[in-house]
Amino acid sequence: TIEEDTALGSHAAGNNARHVPAISDVEVKDARYYRERGQQDYRIGDLALALVDLDLAVELDPDFSDAYIDRAIVFHRMGDLKRAFADITEARRVDAQKPQQTTPRSGNN
Repeated sequence: TIEEDTALGSHAAGNNARHVPAISDVEVKDARYYRERGQQDYRIGDLALALVDLDLAVELDPDFSDAYIDRAIVFHRMGDLKRAFADITEARRVDAQKPQQTTPRSGNN
């Protein structure tokens, strides 16, 4: 509860102790995590925060074309068409480097 957290916090501060989270409390924050946050920021209209989160997604995984596309949408909404088109171009370049997936043919041809 909030009261317990407050009590623990004041107790820890009095002992100069530092709370170290357990491994299970630590969330892995990868490119997909920041892309999702960027999408949420965009949906609520916070374009600046969306841009920060999408920048992090691209920085963590430069081959994540979906993050470039989402960031291009944010740039477009902000009126920065030059950067929007640059991100679309980068997403296309990333996708072009990926191996092409083929669909298996059925035996009924």
